[in-house]
Amino acid sequence: MKRLFILLSFICICAVSFAQYNDMYYGKNNEYDKYYDIYKQTLKISSAETFWEELRSVNKDFKKLEKKEKKWGKTMQEAVSEYQDMFVKCLDLRNLLEANKLHVDISDSLLSWTKANRSKSLHTPEMYIIPSQVYNASAYPYETRMVIFTEAIVKLLDKEELTACAAHELAHYFLKHQLAHIYKAKKKEKSNKLWASFGTALYAGVMAGSNMYGATQGAEPLDIDYDGLVSGVNDELERVSANASLMFKFRYSREQEMEADIIALAFLRKAGMDCNKIISLLRKLQPYSPETFDKHDDHPLISERIKVLNSIIKKFPQ
Repeated sequence: MKRLFILLSFICICAVSFAQYNDMYYGKNNEYDKYYDIYKQTLKISSAETFWEELRSVNKDFKKLEKKEKKWGKTMQEAVSEYQDMFVKCLDLRNLLEANKLHVDISDSLLSWTKANRSKSLHTPEMYIIPSQVYNASAYPYETRMVIFTEAIVKLLDKEELTACAAHELAHYFLKHQLAHIYKAKKKEKSNKLWASFGTALYAGVMAGSNMYGATQGAEPLDIDYDGLVSGVNDELERVSANASLMFKFRYSREQEMEADIIALAFLRKAGMDCNKIISLLRKLQPYSPETFDKHDDHPLISERIKVLNSIIKKFPQ
């Protein structure tokens, strides 16, 4: 009987572990349907001049985020609080960059090429070029009005590739990807903790019920440390829950990177530029990026990004 209980606990833990990791890490399917849908949303945008304003109105995920902000539930309040702490910390960096502004001509050109300076209802970001030999670009929270490029990446790319790079970062910026990431992560973490608690309660109930049933059949009470077993199961389920939540954060980051790539591709097309420039940009960055996938990566492999973009270009020819 002891072996049966041990086996039940093992099956319970493994089942929860597999379900969490399968959903969090691999996603619900391996198709590109979601990515096709993101691109199809951008087809509703009328022109490059109004691209960033209209993007918010056609992007389904951003509209969901706006609704959650308006409802102002507890999870969103927690997410906004963390998000505010993030962008407040960025203000010191912004002040430093303003005091030592470099390459104003390139910054202004980037705003012009991406049409970000045409927006009337949105915060126009400052494009900062920092003296670094790392090939990188990054968007900061929307309220900071800050997008940063390194000198190395500016020198590496041609005009249209740099425009694609800037459009990628603007997608993060205008769609408030940082806030969306924090909110989704907190929501998933709460869900995982709830299921872990449910699993522990279910296990405790099975244990107690089995012992009671044995007693009605005249069996001697099992010599088992119930509290210890239930506590051990609870600890293991909590560990699985925490790991699954962490895996979700990385997976969701990768999904946002793919979304930003797709939006950059859509912008190039709306602006009448060569959409393949987003791919040549990635190929130039490939030698400086990881070649093998790690489940803790917050960016997908460049080879996978190129594969998705090529699939979209083929499915939606200009």
